[in-house]
Amino acid sequence: MRRLPRGVNKSELKGKHTMSLKDILPGKLGFGAAPLGNMFRDIPEEEARATVEAAWNDGIRYFDNAPFYGAGLAEIRMGHALAGRPRDQYVISTKVGRVILAEIEDASTRDLGEKGDVFKYGLPNKIENDYSAEATLRSIEDSLKRLQTDHIEIVWVHDVAQDFYARGQLQGFQGMARHVDGGARRLLPAPRRNVSGSGGRARHARDQ
Repeated sequence: MRRLPRGVNKSELKGKHTMSLKDILPGKLGFGAAPLGNMFRDIPEEEARATVEAAWNDGIRYFDNAPFYGAGLAEIRMGHALAGRPRDQYVISTKVGRVILAEIEDASTRDLGEKGDVFKYGLPNKIENDYSAEATLRSIEDSLKRLQTDHIEIVWVHDVAQDFYARGQLQGFQGMARHVDGGARRLLPAPRRNVSGSGGRARHARDQ
């Protein structure tokens, strides 16, 4: 008998169809889009496009993104690279917890904690940490536009470990799974390795 993730009551799942990742993902390998956000270096557009093209030609059909990757740059590049391909032939995931604003800042001076200057070559848009219901829905809507798609199969909650952000910053996310609709079909906390409190377990997984 499958055990429920910690924090999920059996009554909350009554009448809902839960799925595991193996029911969603098209294969054992996926493409992590962080480098497309100019991770550690300024990557030319041609190289970014060619990288996704090579992954596709090698049979990769799962592409993982996040607004945090270059302040939206990775999602924009992924959207361009996958444009025109049959949408039913690949799976996209992205993340919530950070909102990309229109306000411009110096990317090289961002205070990203342990992330340091990982994406200092990304877009200069300000990144705001926000796990509230309103910000989560806005983040998903913005990702849909950047990725040029009408739906996203998986939405991860980014950096939910209590030793990364204080517990108080995550309280606004409680109950979020009851409100997600539109393009996002799954809502799961993103696992982080070797971090206490992350767990990497799904609190909610449901069909819309």
